[in-house]
Amino acid sequence: MEDENQAPVLSLAWRSNSILTVGRFDGTVVDYDFRKDDMFICFYNGHRRGVCSLKWSGLSGRYLASGGHDKLVHIWDACMPVSRHRQRQWLHRISSHTSIVKAVDWCPTRSNLLASGGGCNDHCVKFWNTIMVLA
Repeated sequence: MEDENQAPVLSLAWRSNSILTVGRFDGTVVDYDFRKDDMFICFYNGHRRGVCSLKWSGLSGRYLASGGHDKLVHIWDACMPVSRHRQRQWLHRISSHTSIVKAVDWCPTRSNLLASGGGCNDHCVKFWNTIMVLA
């Protein structure tokens, strides 16, 4: 897979058997579908710096959580329409970390629970009830 965007890859997450989500050093997040000749699906617009953590929610794979060097967590809804420029806008932005968000993960038993972990200056794991966040 070649790409005009040569920014280093920092994170990867499979959404399904054929869709791979890529987080890059420049803050871009991109979906690729390996079933198509034109594999590019869309960009996710939101992070200003490197995206070092990506995780799709549970079995449905509807929500994507991303964490970045910009100290932000974004939640994206794959069911929201994509713009004519094939860009997707974040659904919710969480700005409570004081350092790089190194990890995000959805709870396997409670689909609405998201955990995010900060870096060296943060030293914490935060939990988010996304029913409240997404309401």
